[in-house]
Amino acid sequence: LTEEDVENILGELPVGWPSHGIKILNNMRARFPDYPVEGILWRMEQNGFIGGKVIAAIRATGAREVETVPPSAVKVGKPGAFPATYRVRRIPMPVYREGDRAWSFQNMRD
Repeated sequence: LTEEDVENILGELPVGWPSHGIKILNNMRARFPDYPVEGILWRMEQNGFIGGKVIAAIRATGAREVETVPPSAVKVGKPGAFPATYRVRRIPMPVYREGDRAWSFQNMRD
């Protein structure tokens, strides 16, 4: 989102809107995709536009949180390594599905 999008949603930027406000809003949207934008903006105002406090306030609601990783942090090996061809060596092959709140690629890997 942009500051113009925020103005379209709220009518005007909230009082005290910081220069990094859009960064906080977009980080919260990525982290809590099901949480409404209006709710994120309200939590931001209530918590003085401090990202850590906003995260804690949204977590306290029980909203679903997803792991976010910047694309630059993902290393996939040598150029040309993907797509890879896989063979099943065991039958049956375990299949993982997103079944509970603790599911993540990191937990599946570990």
